Amino acid sequence: MKKKAHAEQLFRVGGKPGRRQNPSTRHQRPQISSILNDKHMKKSKKLKQSVRDLTRLTTSQLENEGAYTPLFDFQIEVVGIILTKVYSLMEVMEGEDYQPVISETSREGAPRLKCNPCEEILQDYLSILLRALRGLGMNTDSKELKRAEEDQLKQLLDEMKES
Repeated sequence: MKKKAHAEQLFRVGGKPGRRQNPSTRHQRPQISSILNDKHMKKSKKLKQSVRDLTRLTTSQLENEGAYTPLFDFQIEVVGIILTKVYSLMEVMEGEDYQPVISETSREGAPRLKCNPCEEILQDYLSILLRALRGLGMNTDSKELKRAEEDQLKQLLDEMKES
């Protein structure tokens, strides 16, 4: 029983081992989760709204093409999340203090130039986004290939009719 009571004290918010808290004063301290939620609430709402807007846009584009099915809903939401990440990263990269190349000093004291990690992250997000769009059939590369194949087929059929 003593071990269980001691473990409860350790894992209580604001609890210290060896001291029991008065139940009436236990929740007077601000909890970390409430501080984080208050601090990031506006940003979280903005991101969620951005994801919703992008999913609606993607859904409407697929509906206009006649390619939408409810099976795509989860994948469309993933595309919205990735697009939101890409746009927020691009906002960071458009800042005045952003530098695409970072200068570091090695242990020996020699200057070293390094690519900013944001550039690599953006490339990773874009490659993931292209794969997700390809899964939805929205990648323009595949459409150009289909058009080229159709054009070649039309040319072949026209040649066959002429001869």
